[in-house]
Amino acid sequence: MRFLKTPKEFIVDTASNQVKGMVFAENYDNPEEEPLPDVTIAADTVVKSIGYRTVRMAGVPFDEKTSTIPNDFGCVVDKGQTQLGLYVAGWAKRGPVGIIDATLRDAKETFGIIRHHLQSDQLRESDLTVDEVMSILPKSAVTYK
Repeated sequence: MRFLKTPKEFIVDTASNQVKGMVFAENYDNPEEEPLPDVTIAADTVVKSIGYRTVRMAGVPFDEKTSTIPNDFGCVVDKGQTQLGLYVAGWAKRGPVGIIDATLRDAKETFGIIRHHLQSDQLRESDLTVDEVMSILPKSAVTYK
């Protein structure tokens, strides 16, 4: 993990229109010091994760009071029934509390239940093609390519 960095710009391959990295300004505590040089970090995926309140998604149970998706170890629960194949992590799972470490532990817990469901053959195999999945995602979704 890298701390004390402020996102400054995306590095994009103009030919493929794909993200290749980000430029960050180094933060420093003493304004009397010379500014530090920018830092470039290679990346092919960027995830925006800013906000405090999870919003309702169509077809997914939602607790308006806590702004969370009801779950059992990260597996979504609807009217007391576990929804195999539907999972949640982060603040949508537990609400806007804690630090990055707590969210990381939540993600590991969710991964653990997904792994358990896979290893115990509780998830049914899907026959959807990649194109079919891509057709139901919003146009702003990040592609796998």
